Amino acid sequence: MCMACHGESGRNGFRTIPDLQWQNKDYLVKQLKAFKSKERYNKTMTPVAKLLSDDEIEQIADYFHKAG
Repeated sequence: MCMACHGESGRNGFRTIPDLQWQNKDYLVKQLKAFKSKERYNKTMTPVAKLLSDDEIEQIADYFHKAG
């Protein structure tokens, strides 16, 4: 799901969608959990994050942190 907007390596060509490649893992986990709990809201990311388990959030953050 993430790669559809953020790109396979975490880089994409959209100005309004952040690149995630090499992003700090702890930061990504924190932001995904904030979307999941609705502490942070985005019409796309909040529903997507709600589908993720904590383990999946860790795996996604690790993937994009190491992508490149």
